[in-house]
Amino acid sequence: MNGTVIPSVVETIPSSPPTSVRTKSHIDLELAPEYVSTLPTNIKSLATKQFDELVRIGEIRYSPSIPEIVEDGGFRVQFRIAGMALTDKPTNPPTPRTTPATSLPTSTYPTPTHSPIITTTTTATTTSSTPSTPANLQQKPPAPSGPFINPDPRFVVTKLGENNSHTVLLNKFPILRPQLVIHTTEFQPQSEPLNESDVRVGVEVLRAFNRRAEDGAEGEGDGDDGDGYMLFFNCGVGSGASQAHKHMQVVPRPHGGEKPGGFSLFPDLGGLNIDTPTTLPTIPFTHYILPLHPETSTPEFIYTQYLRLLSLILPAYPDHNVIVVPEWIMVIPRRFPILDGAAANAVGMVGMIWVKDEEERRVWVEGGVRRRLGYLGVPIGGEEKEGDAVQGQVPVVVN
Repeated sequence: MNGTVIPSVVETIPSSPPTSVRTKSHIDLELAPEYVSTLPTNIKSLATKQFDELVRIGEIRYSPSIPEIVEDGGFRVQFRIAGMALTDKPTNPPTPRTTPATSLPTSTYPTPTHSPIITTTTTATTTSSTPSTPANLQQKPPAPSGPFINPDPRFVVTKLGENNSHTVLLNKFPILRPQLVIHTTEFQPQSEPLNESDVRVGVEVLRAFNRRAEDGAEGEGDGDDGDGYMLFFNCGVGSGASQAHKHMQVVPRPHGGEKPGGFSLFPDLGGLNIDTPTTLPTIPFTHYILPLHPETSTPEFIYTQYLRLLSLILPAYPDHNVIVVPEWIMVIPRRFPILDGAAANAVGMVGMIWVKDEEERRVWVEGGVRRRLGYLGVPIGGEEKEGDAVQGQVPVVVN
């Protein structure tokens, strides 16, 4: 079994120069360079076959899960009991912040000039009189560790970005098929917001996976049963991040609610503004959404939209979730990753709640899904006490 050779997708990329694919944003971005895709057109098919082979030999621990739709006060969520994908998953979460993030990432593109909606009171800092430790006596920080340092090559799909800045891996503990991790090849902290390079690579993979494969190798939630793929990022320990090494993920997007047992992400239900951040009033936590155009929004434009949304939550809430689909981008400010054993990352906040077992599902439902999500995020209408998060109406199981 250990001698089984699984070819990496990176080996299948032709050595000839890639075809240039030029896209133009639906707003005028003079600084946006030409977008060039370096991925093979059948990357989704190749990665899915690689995933299935690793499942077959027992290296990826995957078992299909049955989604359950629960409604709480008009807010619908989709539960999946993930079992060993969560119970056996190793964690190395980011270190909690000691100082807040106060600025946007550096960009070659214009920083938004509008005022943030969320503000916070800042206090003057004082300088300690304690003498600093000489540089030659200072303790060196521990070397980075975790699954993204020298990853198993059998799980590597490809490398992307300038100087192979990012590595695309198959998730060893997936809930959906297939599930990808896009991490920085060299260690960068998960507590830092996405930068321009992160967004460019993430959007490139997302677009490649949203192309319809001609050979029929589709993932769970795709093809006839779904609506493509989504990209998400958990920034900081408060967002539900389980690894300290900077990474994004690409997973199948749930199929629309018009089908039996269907489920739609709440921004897909409509009500978005054309070019101003939207906060939907029926959602129990603060969130900001901006529209994208599936065909013409460049990675550079998507990054400027991210900066616009990020400026609405900094410096008050540096920990946040990001979700990107072809039609929109959303940022969710976060306060806490877990309450009473019920945890949520980016996909959980948007309604795809993955739980370890029936007990965790019971905690979610009995405590009130709306109130728990509001507590983990920033409740619309003000801060909420921990005790308030477990009160409320019992949710209704839809299927």
